[in-house]
Amino acid sequence: METSFFNVKVPLKHGESLVYNSATQQLLRLNALELAKLNTCQFDSIYDPLLLMLRSKGMVCESAPKQYQHLINSDLADKKIFSRSMSLTLMMTEGCNFSCSYCNQGLDKDPKKIDQSTVSKVLSYVSRHEDLRKLDISWYGGEPLLAFKEIVEFSTQFKGFCKAQKIYYSSSVLSNGYLLSPEKAQKLLDAGVKNAQISMDGYADSHDSSRFPSKHTGSYNKILDNVKDVLAATSMNIVVRVNVSKRNIDGIPKLVEDISRREIPCERFSMYFALVYDPSNSQLEDAGDVGTDIISEYQEYADAELSFLRCLDSHHIKAALDIDEHMGDCLVTRHNSFAINPYGDLFKCYIPISNPTFKLGDASDFDAAKESDTFRKWNSWTAFNDEYCKKCRLVGSCRGGCPLHFVSKPHEDMGMHCPTSKLCFNEHLFRRAINNGLVSKDDWDETLSPTKLSSLSFEYPSDCIQVPDLVSLKGVKPT
Repeated sequence: METSFFNVKVPLKHGESLVYNSATQQLLRLNALELAKLNTCQFDSIYDPLLLMLRSKGMVCESAPKQYQHLINSDLADKKIFSRSMSLTLMMTEGCNFSCSYCNQGLDKDPKKIDQSTVSKVLSYVSRHEDLRKLDISWYGGEPLLAFKEIVEFSTQFKGFCKAQKIYYSSSVLSNGYLLSPEKAQKLLDAGVKNAQISMDGYADSHDSSRFPSKHTGSYNKILDNVKDVLAATSMNIVVRVNVSKRNIDGIPKLVEDISRREIPCERFSMYFALVYDPSNSQLEDAGDVGTDIISEYQEYADAELSFLRCLDSHHIKAALDIDEHMGDCLVTRHNSFAINPYGDLFKCYIPISNPTFKLGDASDFDAAKESDTFRKWNSWTAFNDEYCKKCRLVGSCRGGCPLHFVSKPHEDMGMHCPTSKLCFNEHLFRRAINNGLVSKDDWDETLSPTKLSSLSFEYPSDCIQVPDLVSLKGVKPT
């Protein structure tokens, strides 16, 4: 028996500890005796209840290298060989009713919309995947609701196709929320679009200074009114993504308090916080207002993010995201998934979708796009080949975080591209444990409990773990 490479331990008072496994995303509280058994892998018998529980949660295994190798094989097989799940992002238009200065689509936006011809080509591509069991469509922009009628029409087509083929269909719209009304939300729901992500730039003053339909008209109050009205009148799920920068970081608690005061929270409402993307990742000449005056430092943001999540807790608002646990499941990592712009051009990531240098091909020939050097560059990236990521205990859940940071442009310090939650990981786990009733605030040890990044890495056994050639994985069953 061996302990998993993916175990993270948060020391508590009285010799106890929280133990989290990033591969299984399970969290336990162990007392001193149980922790000693885990550390030594010495159990009373093979039927020891503690051993059985730890094995079921992946914290103990027959062989840590074999557990890791299985994770690599199944992850790559699922994303690179099999086609059971597909994610597509359709950029309905670059046009927008706002002019955010840091926009990753640049500032010179074309109002052209995706047309039926492109959607038909996409449907043809989807129909060729006979093993497909799940299709996820994200409607993106610009501001996608400028193409509201087209979204309803096209989503209805995707929904009908999936129903006929017994494929699970999920769909979401990524919007600034200004044009979202209960009437539109209901029509979107009827077309299969059940989720809306609304982006905001903090509290009213900072939000209205960067997100506005005109220089004399703010959008903050209208967006929050729309969110409340849609939640009250429909069954749509709404997630508010709060873009955090140096310009608004101090006012985020006011936003949370205001949302609570407006009595917006419900079971279908949640929030999360995200560091503003550096638009230079898109390598656009008109990338907007970027630099040290807007992009917060990682550690500064990491500390603030934790405080924001605790603020949500105090106001009984659900957090849509805290620890990065998406297991690298995005357009980049799945070989069959793409982003499509209004011209029908194909991209592997939706962030630099307005930069033609990232273009793979077009929707008339997806197979040809997969043969391009640009596709191979994106599709070949995996955290398991990265010298920094592969020896991190969190690779089981984050798989390196956002691939855009690694693929879009050269960089030197891989560590700065980790999900910011890593910098306060023990604190995040403790917050989760409090919310789950596993601990109380008194269990935190100010000396032993705080995050130490050195404890999140392990000695990688390169002699017995290999990233296989994809051809050899065709017989591997995905998880």
